[in-house]
Amino acid sequence: MTATPERVVRRLLANFTLDGFGCMVSGYSTGSHGYSQIGWSDGGRTVMRLGHRVAWEAAHGPIPEGMTIDHMCRNRRCINVEHMRLLRNEVNAQQNDQSTRSHCPHGHAYTHANTYVDPRGHRRCRACATDRRRAA
Repeated sequence: MTATPERVVRRLLANFTLDGFGCMVSGYSTGSHGYSQIGWSDGGRTVMRLGHRVAWEAAHGPIPEGMTIDHMCRNRRCINVEHMRLLRNEVNAQQNDQSTRSHCPHGHAYTHANTYVDPRGHRRCRACATDRRRAA
């Protein structure tokens, strides 16, 4: 994997807002997964990386094989490395079972009024579904 250029790290760490919980909420766009992402051009091709991974690697070095970064704060847009920890992929999957999450990837609460179950049995956010319909 291509190392993130220092200029991109500086750009990431200069574009956030601090929330009331100490989260450094990235000002960059999010993908459908809810994680912030930052990109740059490298030899004519676009490289995209997740913001929290760029922040972690800038502070701690490469993420070892078989490991992932867990947001202890549960805010996928947070780039505060003090809110992250390394976990084995399997442990992260077990601990982050979607049924235990209180908010969708975009930060809407999974309240009774804001939650529905799709035909495949997955819990979904009504506010996000409304946003998707309006954008279409």
